[in-house]
Amino acid sequence: MSGSTAGLPGLGSLPNAGGGVPSLDNTYGAVLLGTFFGLILYGLALHQAYRYSRLQFGDPLWTKAYVVLILALDTFHVILCMHMTYYYLVDNYFKPQVLFTRVWSIDVLGLGACMVIVACQCFYAHRVWLVGRQFRPIVAIAAVFFLGELACCIYATVQASLLPNYAEFRQLTWLYSIAFGLVVVSDILLTSVLIVVLRRSRTGFSGTDSRLDVLIAYTISTGLLTDIFSLLSFIFPLVYLNTDSMVYIALDIVVTKLYTNSVIGTLNFRKTLAAYGPSTSAGPNREIGLSVLARSGGSSSGPRFATSEANSGGTMPTVIDIKVTQEYVQDPTASFPDIESKGYGTDINA
Repeated sequence: MSGSTAGLPGLGSLPNAGGGVPSLDNTYGAVLLGTFFGLILYGLALHQAYRYSRLQFGDPLWTKAYVVLILALDTFHVILCMHMTYYYLVDNYFKPQVLFTRVWSIDVLGLGACMVIVACQCFYAHRVWLVGRQFRPIVAIAAVFFLGELACCIYATVQASLLPNYAEFRQLTWLYSIAFGLVVVSDILLTSVLIVVLRRSRTGFSGTDSRLDVLIAYTISTGLLTDIFSLLSFIFPLVYLNTDSMVYIALDIVVTKLYTNSVIGTLNFRKTLAAYGPSTSAGPNREIGLSVLARSGGSSSGPRFATSEANSGGTMPTVIDIKVTQEYVQDPTASFPDIESKGYGTDINA
């Protein structure tokens, strides 16, 4: 046993007689728990995607293709997680010498997570891009961070494929810390811009302001949850550098699924947001268009809420049908001889 486990972390001290297995609590046990929670969140993302397809927002084709893309990337990431845990904990059950060897799924796992996260961040970057020209330099900075995230994960994946076993990869986990540090910084940049714009767009009308308040709260809550897990994914590889701990992998799995749910949930949230503010003639089918943060005609008057009702074809027009009723009160002491003489009458019904 000792000969077959030479050079593997935590395995060289295995008792020869007992044939015991090293503790898996903070290694593959943590990865297994992360996979469990990831699968739960993946199921929630599928439900969100199904709900998005049923709500029929009338979004352009590229938006629907984007939802399919992030779901495909997330599905690929789930496959990697399941293959990794099955390989180590089922196929090689009670083979401790295999625990810290390489397999293709664990090599690609970090890159798969990074592709999902970057794809989701592009959605938020696009929203900030639509807000106004003055914020586009911030989007460009965030895009540089996105490229940095991909570069770190690609380099880590290449290095992992060249190493003889996974035990030596412990010295490179700092690459994932850098990647998730860039994730946190770019998220803070984009989220801050959205919150500032929404705060400046308050009009004093209770209906619009209530929707803005809900939208701000939703932006903060979704961004806060993903940022907390991203921050933990940044800290743990540094804290447990050069150790056997795989807790950071479990956190990576969870945060990846949170990003997918955040994006599709934001698309579906337009249905909920329409319920806030004064009621309109649109009834229960009112929706908030995807251009909720787009400026109408390039003006700086704040976000435009595109409220509409689905027609029989399932499309959602992005205009508001407003009917204004005016009431005129005539002063009984005043006389208007010209009105009667010209045949207009004295009753005006608007």
